[in-house]
Amino acid sequence: MSFGRMAVYGHPNGPQARREDRKIPKDERTEAAILEWVNDAIEQGGAAHWGRPNIIDPESAKDQLQSKFVLKVVAYHLRMSMGSIWSPEDDESADPVGAIALAACAIERSFEWYSKNQLKGLPQAKFSKKLAGEDMGRWRDSAVQDLIDKPHRLERLLTSAMALLSVPLRTSVPKHGVNRRYVRERSSSPPAVPYDAGDERSSESVFI
Repeated sequence: MSFGRMAVYGHPNGPQARREDRKIPKDERTEAAILEWVNDAIEQGGAAHWGRPNIIDPESAKDQLQSKFVLKVVAYHLRMSMGSIWSPEDDESADPVGAIALAACAIERSFEWYSKNQLKGLPQAKFSKKLAGEDMGRWRDSAVQDLIDKPHRLERLLTSAMALLSVPLRTSVPKHGVNRRYVRERSSSPPAVPYDAGDERSSESVFI
C-alpha cells in the first residue's frame, strides 16, 4: 500500500475511521455516505488538500495543502530525509517543494482511487512517472508555487508537518546499517609550487 493511500485510508479522519467512528451518525457511516464524503473532499476547496476547506465557496477555503492528509505525507518525507539536505543559512532553495507536490499528487490519486475503484476491488496503479509525473508538475506549478510566493504560508505548512514528527507514524522507518563499500578518503594538501628566492612574488606558498 502506498503511503499516500495509507495517509488517506488509515488516517484518523479518513474513510475507514469514519466508518468505525460511533460518534458519527449511523446514516453518515454507510458506504454511500462515505463515498459522498470522499467525493466532496477532492472537490475544489475540499478537505483532501485544504486545512480549512470550503467546497461551497472554494475561494474562501484556507490553508491550501495543509490538510491533515497532505501534512502526514510531507511529515513522512521529512522524517525519512532528515539531515540529508544542507544549504547556507541565507539559501532558501532547499525547501522541499518537490516533496510537497508529490504529497499533494499522492493524496489526490488516493482519494480518486477510493472514489472510483476501491469499491470495485481494483488495485491502485503504481505511482510512476508515466501515471503521475504530469500531475506532480501541475501541483508544482500551481498550489506549490503559491506557497513559494507566500513564504509565510510555506513556513506554516512545514512547521505543521514537523509537529507531526513527534507522533509515531504507522510506517516504520528502516534503520541504516553499515555501508560496507564506504572508505574514508585520505586527507591530503595540494602540492606547493616551489618558491624561487629571486621571485618577486609573495613569500607565502602558492597552491594549485
